[in-house]
Amino acid sequence: MSVPVSEENFKAWGCSTTPTLALIDRAGIVRLYHPGRMTYEDLAPKVAALLKR
Repeated sequence: MSVPVSEENFKAWGCSTTPTLALIDRAGIVRLYHPGRMTYEDLAPKVAALLKR
């Protein structure tokens, strides 16, 4: 979900930088929190593993 960059949203969502990536499983548990950029090669296997759960 995209959220406009603002100090208020950083506080509300607990982010410290943009982009910030978060992968959340079906139970609502955060499985990845990554402030900053991440390459497709690094992110794709994490998404695939999460979808298999």
